[in-house]
Amino acid sequence: EESKECDREKLSIEINNLSKLEKKIIELDNLNNKVIKLKQNIENSKLQIINNKKETETLKKSKDEKELQLKDIATLETKKVELESNIKVKTKTLDEIRELFKVIRSFQNTYIEHNDKAKEYKVFENEYKKVKETYEKMDDLYKKEQAGILASQLQENKPCPVCGSTNHPNKAIIKESSKIPTKEELKVAKDNLDNLEKENLEKINNLTVLNSNKRSYLEQVNNQLSLLSSTLNIDKNFNSETAQVVKNLGTDLKGIIDNLKIELSKVIEKIALKENIEKEVSVIIITINEKEQSLIKLEEDEKAYTKEFTENSTKIEEYKKEIPENISDIKTLNILIQDKTRELNDSKERLAKLRLENENLSKKLEGENSTSKEINKSIQELKIEITNNQSEFNKAIKEQGFDNIKDYEDAKLQISIIENLEKEVENYNSELKLTKAKHEDIINKTKDILFMDMTTIDEEIKSIQNNKKELEDKLRNLHSIINYNQDILKNVKELNEEFKEIEEEYKVVGELAALANGKTAPYVSFERYILASYFDDIIEAANIRLEKMTGDRFSLIRKTSKSKGAGQKGLELEIYDNYTDSSRDVSSLSGGESFKASLSLALGLSDIVQSNAGGVSLDTMFVDEGFGTLDPQSLDNAIDSLLELQRGGRLVGIISHVEELKERIDAKLEVTATSKGSKVEFNIL
Repeated sequence: EESKECDREKLSIEINNLSKLEKKIIELDNLNNKVIKLKQNIENSKLQIINNKKETETLKKSKDEKELQLKDIATLETKKVELESNIKVKTKTLDEIRELFKVIRSFQNTYIEHNDKAKEYKVFENEYKKVKETYEKMDDLYKKEQAGILASQLQENKPCPVCGSTNHPNKAIIKESSKIPTKEELKVAKDNLDNLEKENLEKINNLTVLNSNKRSYLEQVNNQLSLLSSTLNIDKNFNSETAQVVKNLGTDLKGIIDNLKIELSKVIEKIALKENIEKEVSVIIITINEKEQSLIKLEEDEKAYTKEFTENSTKIEEYKKEIPENISDIKTLNILIQDKTRELNDSKERLAKLRLENENLSKKLEGENSTSKEINKSIQELKIEITNNQSEFNKAIKEQGFDNIKDYEDAKLQISIIENLEKEVENYNSELKLTKAKHEDIINKTKDILFMDMTTIDEEIKSIQNNKKELEDKLRNLHSIINYNQDILKNVKELNEEFKEIEEEYKVVGELAALANGKTAPYVSFERYILASYFDDIIEAANIRLEKMTGDRFSLIRKTSKSKGAGQKGLELEIYDNYTDSSRDVSSLSGGESFKASLSLALGLSDIVQSNAGGVSLDTMFVDEGFGTLDPQSLDNAIDSLLELQRGGRLVGIISHVEELKERIDAKLEVTATSKGSKVEFNIL
């Protein structure tokens, strides 16, 4: 133990050094905590800087957008004046178009009335000529037969009222085959002819006035067309399409004006937003400045945190170099100091005990030396005694039954074996005691050590391995899909190259086919395009009667504007309302209005078919129901239109239950329901 003094000195130095580490470990813990907080502060600062920059960028974009709005508003004042001027000019043009359209309608109505009156006059003229011819024949016959009548009244020897002769040798004879009109009959015929001549003169005057009005209206139309032709880009001379062209121009211009008014209202709304936008820009600029100042502060804080973090990290590394790796905290250091102190104290205690034992042994040695002489003396005495006892021993062996000393030694050897076994047991017990002491010491040293459950870790490892396997399987599947898709893409590209030339060849044909079949915009097939040209003529002819029946309120127009969907277009109808100056779908018409429109279309179709079909004549028309939906005024207008057709030589049949029609129609076929069945009867007034 004296030789271990150097080790004890080392332990003392080591304990002293470990004690000095306590302060550094505490500082290291503080530095670690500080570094963690600094790292969090750095991350927070970076995040705040990123958010600040994003918010600033968003604000700048908003500011730029609003400044652009302000620039736009600055130009909107000029645009407002331009729009107002444009609306004023176009409104004036629209008024001129409406005035032109009004004159065109007057011309068309006068034209139709003149034609209708001319047809009526032609019928009347034929009747007038027949009456005149009949009267002239009656008058001629009456004059020619006056001699016979006078001769039949002559008496012999009485003077003739004409010549005064009393002799009548050759009297005139009345032809028996001729019916001679009487003077009264001739007077009635003359009166009838005079009335017809008066009516004829009146009709001629009316036709002259209508023709004059027609020419006057046509002259007005042509004059206005001359003035507006360059502005509206239309023909200077009136033709069959002029009315529809002018009407379409008016409708289109009305739509343009409406759009301009909407645009003007939007411009005015935007101009009204100027003050609010300027306030918003001021607020945004202030906010941007605040954000930029905040950004500078955040960047300075981030730099300070980073600098402090670097300095503390350097100190930590320096402390780690001074502190052993096996010492991670104060607790570990204290345990190590306690172990080293315990080891040093145990060594010192053992040294003290050994020194005490050495003193005791020295004292005992001195006592033993004094007795050594006595022992040597006793040894001599014992040798003599041994010799004496040897003989007694041999004698005793023989007396105990041993043949010789060897048998006695063998017996003695058995005793030695037993003693050795007892010593082994004693040694085992000693080792067992030491082992138990070590076991208790190990338990004490490891009581603060935490045991980990490896089962959970094994399960996590197994789960991770399973996930890895699934991901690898998915990756292989994705590679397979990608390869498959790449093959498909390659095939598609090859097919595209093959079809490219074919597509170029049939592209024009396909587009023409799609256009002709109405499958592409404007979704008007070739058939509908041709029909539309006839349809416009039918609509124009129908409007002449519809406007008359509705008091110039409604007129039909073919819908040319785009509508929803990709269905066939080109033959849709809209109704134009002159009262509201707007167009709407024909489905919005009431029952009576629909009847008027249908009747007008039927009459217009009849007129166009007759005018375009050469020898085709549509002299008969039947109207089935519909009159019950009309108000009295509309009913009168509809009946007047049908009566005009009748006066023009057409046969018009009306199927209806309306009682008022019975009073207006001369020839009626009445069907009456009775208990025995229906009864049919003709009534002609």
